[in-house]
Amino acid sequence: MYTKEQLEQYEYFKGLDMEYVLDDLTGCVSRGYIIGFVKYLIDNKEPFAFSIIDLDNFKLINDNYGHSVGDECLINISNAFINYIGNDGVVGRYGGDEFIVVYLCKEPTYENSHQFFTRLFHDKQIVRRTLELSSVRLFVTATAGVASFPYDSLNFDDLFQKADKALYRGKQKGRNCYIIYVEDKHKDIDVHRRDNAYLPDMFASLCKATRSSEPFEIKVKYLLDYLVNAVSSTDCLVVINDLNIETLTSNGAKNLLKPSMEDFGLLFDDKTEYIVSNQLKDYKMKSPGINRYMTSTNTQSIMAFKLGVTKTCGYLAIMENRLLRVWQEREVSLAMYVGKLVSMLYELNEKK
Repeated sequence: MYTKEQLEQYEYFKGLDMEYVLDDLTGCVSRGYIIGFVKYLIDNKEPFAFSIIDLDNFKLINDNYGHSVGDECLINISNAFINYIGNDGVVGRYGGDEFIVVYLCKEPTYENSHQFFTRLFHDKQIVRRTLELSSVRLFVTATAGVASFPYDSLNFDDLFQKADKALYRGKQKGRNCYIIYVEDKHKDIDVHRRDNAYLPDMFASLCKATRSSEPFEIKVKYLLDYLVNAVSSTDCLVVINDLNIETLTSNGAKNLLKPSMEDFGLLFDDKTEYIVSNQLKDYKMKSPGINRYMTSTNTQSIMAFKLGVTKTCGYLAIMENRLLRVWQEREVSLAMYVGKLVSMLYELNEKK
């Protein structure tokens, strides 16, 4: 946690009561004071990179292990942030599992910010690592959105909004990453748009598509196109006996030999209905065919589901080209639902 001496190197914190400045749990700067510090830097025209950092799926830690483990995790990550940034900035707790990191840099260009966050995520592994807590080992990842003063904005509200857009883009890409705001790429992002994609509405839209008069393969193709867009993945395919139906955005994959039923069958046993993995090594030895295909398409993370109502008739797979993609519960639920729809469509088609 921060000491009075560490913070008082900055004029803004001199003379303030640390009891109010520091967050009770984590020892980071509390919300009001970290925002005040950012505004102070802007008023004094001191350049810096501003980032909002969310821990990924933190609610699941509290739900599965209890709030005491969640608190221990927050304290551990907070200390890692503080130690990493040292005298080059200040870390604040914005709320819950959300942090603000202010990186003081004479030239907070894209390149300098990129170097700072590459070290944080990769070289130093501050938030992409296993925590050895008192009662459990947890692999913790985070998503960060970054914007800078004065390059991206000249006032706090606009700066925060741009960092938030970058954060939102990182979540769209599957989390466990950092995104640095770029005006041409990110200016039109609506951070509320995805929140309106309510799961029951998505389910209803998918069900409607299954009632169309189109042939079986066309219906399935629509479901896969919808799914790959909804979860922002790279590749999605269905394998049913000798039939392959796919939606592909990965370049040059159209002519590749697709995985077979046998290739997918090697990943499943009788009790396993689906697998969710974000490391190629998890299935590299289990299924050479899956490994070959994913290596060829440069995909590294996968969700795969058994298809069939009464017995297994095939598999649905969603793949992503990012290592350590953090699959969300709603994404797994949506993919599982699409798999059930494809299963029912297949059995109805077979009865004709």
